Amino acid sequence: MNYRLETRAIRVHDIVSCQLFRQRYIIRRVRIRIIGITLFFLVGYTVIKAVEILPSQPWLAVALALGIFVLIIGWQWISHHPQWNVNDKIWYRVLAWCASEVMSFWSIFIPLSFVTDLIYLFVRTGLLEAHARPLPFSMRSLEFFMLTVTAVMTIAGYIIALAGPKVRDVTVPIEGLPADLNGLKIAQISDLHVGSTIRRRYVERVVAKANAVQADLVTVTGDLLDGWAERLTEHLNPLSGLQSRHGVYYVTGNHEYYWDAHQTIDKIKQFGFVPLINESVPLKIGETHVLVSGITDPAGQMLSEDHIPDVARAARMVGAAQAAHLNSDLHQGADVVKPLLRVLLSHRPDVYREAEEHGFHLQLSGHTHGGQYFPYNLMMRFFHKFHRGLHQYGRLAIYVNPGSGYWAPANRLGVPAEISVLTLVSPV
Repeated sequence: MNYRLETRAIRVHDIVSCQLFRQRYIIRRVRIRIIGITLFFLVGYTVIKAVEILPSQPWLAVALALGIFVLIIGWQWISHHPQWNVNDKIWYRVLAWCASEVMSFWSIFIPLSFVTDLIYLFVRTGLLEAHARPLPFSMRSLEFFMLTVTAVMTIAGYIIALAGPKVRDVTVPIEGLPADLNGLKIAQISDLHVGSTIRRRYVERVVAKANAVQADLVTVTGDLLDGWAERLTEHLNPLSGLQSRHGVYYVTGNHEYYWDAHQTIDKIKQFGFVPLINESVPLKIGETHVLVSGITDPAGQMLSEDHIPDVARAARMVGAAQAAHLNSDLHQGADVVKPLLRVLLSHRPDVYREAEEHGFHLQLSGHTHGGQYFPYNLMMRFFHKFHRGLHQYGRLAIYVNPGSGYWAPANRLGVPAEISVLTLVSPV
């Protein structure tokens, strides 16, 4: 009888694993096709713009346009190569900075130029008016104007990015907040992206600013690095100096899974962080019980079933390692005493419905970067309902950190990096 039950359980597990494999395969194929079509359009449009700017030298224009993609893709390919430990090589650092700024310039110029082309086309053909009319400037002069504007925006965004994150104080009203927790201060660091261009000195400034606020809790909501943790140890080490009264809590983002998530988790444990892999940590602050929960990123399905995000599981699971870490009388289980404050850490903000359904009072997220820089900060609202700042959904307060670092282009025009300091208060 036991043999039959065991055999049936194995078959069910095999069926589930097969279904997950098929889902991942289909998702991967769809993504590859979307990326291929998008890349084809972008390459083609970039070549067209280059030829328009340099009509007397079309082959040079084509070479420059294609060189943009070779530089950017080459940078990413080299950085992802598992056998090439080049992060501290001078030539690679020069390559990374050049590729970063070229990508920044190109990613601003192309959307601005596309919109300008449409407006120019409509005016010249009379689609916006009853009759077409000549314009007082040529298309080529307009292109050079756009190049100048793009260069100014790229330089400005670069300066803002290198300045590092600002500390942003946010007051968060929580309905029914116990008196013990009134004024509770939570520092949130998110999307730091330690790697090719964000290095030790930048990380040291982040840690110093976070420690200066003397937070009760510190949370790190994913995308901590872009690279293998062991190769970035020198640049990650300052994170071991993060301080708070009740611990530092961490959840994975999608970028951790592009490298080696297990290696990253092992490394942050050495720093004293508490990783929350679809689980919770119970705390006692004053006389009030608090539950800090965390879920993995959906990209975790590439690693294992345990890393598929599960809000319901996180709401009730207290890991043994986490419980041992606590000075709390809740270590016997999350349901022994009902917590009066439930905080969910989720890299992506889009789980707010589930979070509210499971009784969470506060959700801290990142991922979106708020668009990171113009014009993408204007587009982000079309992809995420909550993409930056403080929001309310039912009884759930949601805060989306726009990132404490930056990804790829060193540009923060219009969306400065921040360390969020959330102070919980009872609503008036």
